[in-house]
Amino acid sequence: MRRLISQQRIQTTVQRLARQIDRACREKSVTELMVVCVMDGAFIFSADLVRAMRTPTRIVFLQASSYVGTKKGATATATLPASWRGSLRGSLRGSPVLVADTIYDTGRTIAKIVREVRREVRGHVREKTNPVWLAVLIEKRGKAAVAANDQAQKVFTGIQLSGDPFLIGYGLDVAGAFRDLPDITEYQKIETRPDKPEGNRKQRAN
Repeated sequence: MRRLISQQRIQTTVQRLARQIDRACREKSVTELMVVCVMDGAFIFSADLVRAMRTPTRIVFLQASSYVGTKKGATATATLPASWRGSLRGSLRGSPVLVADTIYDTGRTIAKIVREVRREVRGHVREKTNPVWLAVLIEKRGKAAVAANDQAQKVFTGIQLSGDPFLIGYGLDVAGAFRDLPDITEYQKIETRPDKPEGNRKQRAN
């Protein structure tokens, strides 16, 4: 496996994104931001992001997938749980909705998610009062079939990555494995997985 993005670079990038989002919230006088965490891959990124932000947040989870194992599926899926709608009813009131995902690839999965969010927003308040924002840790350069800036009113992008490696670690997986790796690594079919740094093992034992 080839490490592409170190744990330190990830955390530095998350801190920068948090500052940018906080600044945007101050400019829009947002007192509480609704964050939609795209599951399963973005659960660690979303948790780190909202903890780094100063703006209070309300978090809901949306199940989405465009891969089966290591192969990209023919269509992307996005599933909204019934409880998600209840959360929106009590929380919108004109504030932006931030969709948080770890990777921006072709953009098709995000496009489905944004459509679902906007559909739900229109059910409760005027859409124009609730802009959709997008935060992504990694954007694969040159892969997008739909540009990120065409998806949302504001886009907060962390790291530009060339090529099309299959990424694991920091919440990203193969069949549920490797999510716990602290770095983001290119997956290759080999027999062993990399060891975690000694510091991570010690922290877990405490």
